[in-house]
Amino acid sequence: MSDAAQTPRIRQARVADLEPLTGLFVEYRRFYGYPREPEQARLFLEQRFQDPNTHLFLAEYAGKVCGFAQCYAGPDSLSCRSRWLLSDLFIHPEQRGFKLGRALLQQVRQEAVTAGCSLVELFTAQDNHVARRLYESAGYEEDTTFVHYELVL
Repeated sequence: MSDAAQTPRIRQARVADLEPLTGLFVEYRRFYGYPREPEQARLFLEQRFQDPNTHLFLAEYAGKVCGFAQCYAGPDSLSCRSRWLLSDLFIHPEQRGFKLGRALLQQVRQEAVTAGCSLVELFTAQDNHVARRLYESAGYEEDTTFVHYELVL
């Protein structure tokens, strides 16, 4: 295989990527303990392609779609600018170790800067130490100023 095929490629997702993206999204949800539900996952992703506030990036390696990052744009009231929530980042377990997560984070940062965002925020599980190390190595800092609350509906 050529060196170019072995180089990670990050790009904007397209509707034509729905099939491999759905498979990855199902695996991502399973990682967090959710049921497979591929039809529900596919419908959710189809809706994201219709939402101008969704930014979806794919990671390709060796000619295969093997990871994604999904961000949602929203307002940042205090800075009077936009902010992005990096809601989802996933690399298929068989393709981990090729710096795809890092490449996706770099693309998210670049696109958010281009969009004029004030910040990119994300949440991850307390015990997801691998992801936390990745985020911290990419410049993300743990928020110790604000307390996170949620109302599950």
